[in-house]
Amino acid sequence: MIYSSFFVHNNKGDFMNVLLTGATSGIGYHLALKLIKKEINISKLDIDIKLIEPGTYKTGFNQIMIDSKNELDSSLFNNTMIKTSKMQSKIFSIIEYKKLNSIVNKMFNAIESKSNKLTYRAPLLQIIVLKLYLLFVK
Repeated sequence: MIYSSFFVHNNKGDFMNVLLTGATSGIGYHLALKLIKKEINISKLDIDIKLIEPGTYKTGFNQIMIDSKNELDSSLFNNTMIKTSKMQSKIFSIIEYKKLNSIVNKMFNAIESKSNKLTYRAPLLQIIVLKLYLLFVK
């Protein structure tokens, strides 16, 4: 499940934070926001759109999602699900960032920026690892 947040800002100084949730890819959000941005440009509205894509941070959300999968005690795949959940918990405990500074800074940068940059991502190390992974998987 992807949870992304974007800010809508008009030049009068008004901000609106819009949280997008759903079982779609980050690419889907990115394309949807590009289309929204084009519609705003066509309609001549004075609004900026910024997409914030946070990496994995230690907020407790991932742990709750992993634990909620184990609620199906009668499943034929219960043993596999428990093993998978333990593996996911270990992976998240390694890769989750403990401090939120990097994503908070990206949010402030997105709000204050006058550029046409659409997407802001953090933390940097997770972005680099993801790009390297995508490079070698293809």
